[in-house]
Amino acid sequence: MHNTTSLMEKLFLRNANDPEHGDQEISEKEDDIHEIMMLDYSFRKLSPMLKLRFEYASSWKNANLDQDWLSLKEISDIYNNDIAKEWISLRKENWSETPPESISASHCTLFALNPYEPEEAYLVWVEGNIEPQVWRYFGADYKMFFNLERFLEYLVGEREKDDTGRY
Repeated sequence: MHNTTSLMEKLFLRNANDPEHGDQEISEKEDDIHEIMMLDYSFRKLSPMLKLRFEYASSWKNANLDQDWLSLKEISDIYNNDIAKEWISLRKENWSETPPESISASHCTLFALNPYEPEEAYLVWVEGNIEPQVWRYFGADYKMFFNLERFLEYLVGEREKDDTGRY
């Protein structure tokens, strides 16, 4: 089994065994898992780790910190989602030095969102890298990880720090 899949299974079990986590729900994978929509409506081919992520679960409600990991269909429909539009707008307005405002919309997509508070995660493609970075915002802070696997390692306690270099 690939490490990305194994880490998602660990996260699911960790959440299930945490009485304070609340209910989580994983939806079956979608039939067409080849591309993901960027904030500018363009599409990118799924990276190997993202392909595993979407094969494991289409959407994952309450995956971490009340954030719902969106399905490819939900990502393609974010501009019809009032909460997603508001959180993206607030993030751009108040965090101009970080994604999604600091980079081209053709290199960024919404990955997860908290339906109750402006806390969300983005995938950011950096030229020359196959895997996108994960930028997760919560409260008045953020974490950045070089890829999904490093993000998952952090969520399951196998990594203590993110990749921002801010300690």
